[in-house]
Amino acid sequence: MRLQHIKLVPTALLMVNIISIGQVQAADTLVCSTTGSRSDDFFCGPDSSTGGAIKSIAIGDNVFIPKVIISGKTGIEQAIAIGSNVQGGGDNSITLGNDIITGGTGSVAVGGDDAAGIYNAGNKGYLLKAYGTKENDSNISDFRANAAFGNGTVSVGAGAQALADGAISIGAAATAGDGTQNGTGWLNTSGRQSIALGAESSALNHNAIALGYRANVTGYSGTAIGENASATNKDAIALGTNAMARDISDIAIGYAAETSAAEAIALGTNSAASGLNSIALGKGTKTTTTNSISIGTGSIVSGLNSGAIGTPGTVSGSNAYSVGNNNTIMADDAFVVGNAVNNTVENSVVLGNDSTVSNATGTPVYTVNGVTHNFAGAVPVSTVSIGAVGKERTLTNVAAARISAGSTDAVNGSQLFAVTSEVDKGNQFTGNTGTFNRRLGETTVISGGLATDATASNKNIRTIAKDGTIDIQLADNLDVTSVRAGNTVINNDGLHITDGPSVTTDGINAENRIISNVGDAVSDTDAVNKRQLDNLSTTVNSGWNLQVNGGDAESITPGDTLDITEGDNIQISRTGKTLNIATARRVRFDNVMIGDINLDKDTGKISGISEGTLSSESKDAVNGSQLFSTNEKVTTNTRNIAANKVLLDSGLNFTGNTGTFNRRLGETTTIRGGLAADAAASNKNIRTEAKDGQLDIQLADDLDVISVKTGNTLLNDGGLHITGGPSVTSNGIDAGNRVISNVGDAVSDTDAVNKRQLDNLSSIMGQGLTFSANEGGDIMRRPGDILALRGDATTRGEYNGKNIKTVTDISTGMISIQIAESPVFGNVVINDKNSGKITGVSDGIIASGSKDIVNGGQIHHVTTAIGNIIGGNTHVSTDGSLIASNIGNTGKNTIHDAIDSVRNTAENASAGWNLSVNGQESSAVKPKDTVDLGNADGNISIAKNDNQVSFNLSNSVKVKESIGIKNGPALTRSGIDSAGMKITNVADGAIAAGSKDAINGGQIHDFVNGEVTRPITFTADTGTPYGARLGTTLKVKGDNKNIQTMVSGNTLSVSLNENVNVKSFKATDSLSVASGASIDMGGNPIQNVGNATRPGDAVNYGQFQQAFSSLGNQINRVERRANAGAAAAIATAGLTQAYIPGKSMMSMSGGTFQGESSLAIGLSTISDNGNWVLKGSFSSTTRNQTGASVGVGFQF
Repeated sequence: MRLQHIKLVPTALLMVNIISIGQVQAADTLVCSTTGSRSDDFFCGPDSSTGGAIKSIAIGDNVFIPKVIISGKTGIEQAIAIGSNVQGGGDNSITLGNDIITGGTGSVAVGGDDAAGIYNAGNKGYLLKAYGTKENDSNISDFRANAAFGNGTVSVGAGAQALADGAISIGAAATAGDGTQNGTGWLNTSGRQSIALGAESSALNHNAIALGYRANVTGYSGTAIGENASATNKDAIALGTNAMARDISDIAIGYAAETSAAEAIALGTNSAASGLNSIALGKGTKTTTTNSISIGTGSIVSGLNSGAIGTPGTVSGSNAYSVGNNNTIMADDAFVVGNAVNNTVENSVVLGNDSTVSNATGTPVYTVNGVTHNFAGAVPVSTVSIGAVGKERTLTNVAAARISAGSTDAVNGSQLFAVTSEVDKGNQFTGNTGTFNRRLGETTVISGGLATDATASNKNIRTIAKDGTIDIQLADNLDVTSVRAGNTVINNDGLHITDGPSVTTDGINAENRIISNVGDAVSDTDAVNKRQLDNLSTTVNSGWNLQVNGGDAESITPGDTLDITEGDNIQISRTGKTLNIATARRVRFDNVMIGDINLDKDTGKISGISEGTLSSESKDAVNGSQLFSTNEKVTTNTRNIAANKVLLDSGLNFTGNTGTFNRRLGETTTIRGGLAADAAASNKNIRTEAKDGQLDIQLADDLDVISVKTGNTLLNDGGLHITGGPSVTSNGIDAGNRVISNVGDAVSDTDAVNKRQLDNLSSIMGQGLTFSANEGGDIMRRPGDILALRGDATTRGEYNGKNIKTVTDISTGMISIQIAESPVFGNVVINDKNSGKITGVSDGIIASGSKDIVNGGQIHHVTTAIGNIIGGNTHVSTDGSLIASNIGNTGKNTIHDAIDSVRNTAENASAGWNLSVNGQESSAVKPKDTVDLGNADGNISIAKNDNQVSFNLSNSVKVKESIGIKNGPALTRSGIDSAGMKITNVADGAIAAGSKDAINGGQIHDFVNGEVTRPITFTADTGTPYGARLGTTLKVKGDNKNIQTMVSGNTLSVSLNENVNVKSFKATDSLSVASGASIDMGGNPIQNVGNATRPGDAVNYGQFQQAFSSLGNQINRVERRANAGAAAAIATAGLTQAYIPGKSMMSMSGGTFQGESSLAIGLSTISDNGNWVLKGSFSSTTRNQTGASVGVGFQF
């Protein structure tokens, strides 16, 4: 082996020692040089070069750091590339391994390409064939190089690649980031700050995290944790083996859990959520539509906006929900709460196990006893079922429903009982006397005395309902076929009295009865009464007196025969009914001339006769005029007598409305009624009117009788009485347990009310009064119910109303209970002087369970105490707030930020560190791991003082074979090989026989030249040579660090400091530290420390990092679980609760805290009276934590 350019700086020497010489073939030439383009570079190894990089190191076979000119710089700075076929690029980059490449500021690549030796081929990630190219290939062992491209990238593992700024890939063939390299930079990069941890894992987008074998993330900020877990869209999360989150913000947790729609959640083995915003929780659960939810085992929801909670359930209808096991819903807007239910009816609700449901049937009307009732809610949208045939259930704790014509509320048992109670009361029927009751269904008989086969109508009857009374009225002008009153019948023919008179259109048939109270006839056609007839009879029967020549008068009566015979000079003749009295044709007088009376024999006249007095006593002769007058009267009388005789012979004809009969004078005419002869009677209600030959018998429109009886109806001074029926007396109306119908609405206070008014009042009373407040449901109280307005105070203590007043609003009917703006309670004043403050509050008890109010002083004390606990600059401001700064010297002003700062520090610390020895494989040193630094040969003592480790070279170094410097001098068993180098500072050896001391150059010079007076020149590795003559003083000094000199007598002692302080040193065998000694590394790392294998061994950075990472993972896991628990608490707290008495509520809430999420489902119910509240909840978190709670409360 040929060495060239062997001048090494201490750091370069250390790096050279890191590389195993075995990597270079014996025939190769190992080249180490600092004479590249810059003197502060170092490269060592065949075909290795720093290529113009600044302060960079390239060590190994074909190690290359290219000269990349970046803005403002002439090349890459402080890059380190070590290994075989290594390319390092990027300021402060570290490239360590075989077939490995870096390309970004601060990038780190550790590993190689031997992935096939660990895993089978088949990874489809990006494989770097050569610098700047990439392609897909399944042969990992041939092409997959370890690479770290991008600023701050880290790539650790065989074939691991970190290809974007801040990307981290750890594990064989792990890939973090994606992009294209063009030789001067990285173009079109994606996957910045991505993390791929695990063999063949890949995180190919910004902020992506892939943890686990073949975990894959291609979505922005996606997370995949678990074997073959995959998150392929933005913000998607996949946790678990084969879990797949395919769309934006998806969450898939569990073995083979899968999401394929935006913001979907699948939690559980083989769960699948393929609907937008859908949630599938539980083994085998599936959701396929938008906003669908499936919770349980094996539940499947394919309906839009639908959900299933239970095991298993199937919901295919939209807007439908199932709560329970083995339920199926195939209808839209349907709901099921129970088990083993099949619902196919839209808009329906099914409650209870094994309940069934069918389509609703509308009932708009219903006829009861011939009465048709119209119903509200006649066209139902659907139905609610709480059981099945043979499995019916009662519906308990039902609140009282609204009762009105338009109400569709369900009524409870008490309301039905109230209605039944009222129905059972029936109807009370009251007559003038007697009362009876009839319930619904019973028969109420309102009967009259008319035979059922008799013809009847209601045209003469009118009923008026008024003031609770049905007034049955008979028409003042009856229009009937007939009227019977006992034996008297009035019909269309007229008036008929059995065996008595009748009055018909033919006239009046008195039936041989007296027609009494007949007025005097006036008109020719008037009937005459007995008085007139008697008067006429008296006149007729008295006849007339016949007196001749002053003789005795002779009475001539009807029936007498008046024989008028002729006398001297008188001739009498009769023609029919005419009596002619005449003077004989030939008269004979003795004296013819009397006074002025002259009898003319020639004319045969007697003249000059004065009118004689015509009287019963007159004996005057009458003259012709008088005689003529008398003759006329006789003629008239004769005629009248004849007529009267005819009239008398014809008698009287009596005609009624029907029938006619005749009565002559002397015959009896009977006008008879049906009234018993001994019954009281009068004619004050009857009037007769004679007009136009007709005697009109009139009944008073206003009858004034003692009593009137019609069948079973009796009207008397006591009132109206109907046998077995109503009565109306001075005491009131007794309906006889009969209905009083057609009663008008009552107006005055004393009016009777009808059933409509009573029903309206009953309805109003049934509705009661509804009381409402700002909160809570309306409360209804009916008459007789108690409305309690109570406070929570006990009867003890003092009370007053000085802070409360009531104000009524007539327009709204509202009574507002108002509290004073500054109420005073003892010493406590609320809103004191409108300041908004509560003053006078005494110190409250601060203890568990205390419900006392605390005052400002107590709060200030507590706040001060909290500030003292926080410490630092924490203090209470004047407004009572707590102000903190630089908490725990973290520079943070909030506890959250301070804890987060500590957490970040802990996470950074949890990474641990790697320890490598002599270029061997490094091992991770995790927190709490022990690194045991030991030395086997005793030449190096290692001591520890607290956290300081010191390495001291033993004063007596013992080696087995040799002591040497690589590429420099060596001390072996066979001698000293200075390797062409000087041995300086050699003390003068004894020049004497038998002396085996080494002699120095000066001795030899003096010996050769013999010039003792010439100065002895002393040279060192650096500095100007110094010539010292004999007798002069030569100061031999140490470096005041590791080498000290001491003159003792004739001895100059050069000693190595017990505490060696060098940049580096190498022990080829072992290094030990004396017991009790320590190694002080001066703040520098101990490199190439092997993995500790037993207690007392020093752990390397890798072991420390692994342990600290594990601890950090545990801490992170605990933190995440704690955060998930907090998210569960937040989600549970967000559950809404039923607030209306008698109602229940199913609610769902989500919660998030510090990146963890939780879903909570709750069910709450409130008793009908609002006193009892029952609430249960179930929650599940993204940490696979589940929790449940149940609570019950009594509200009073």
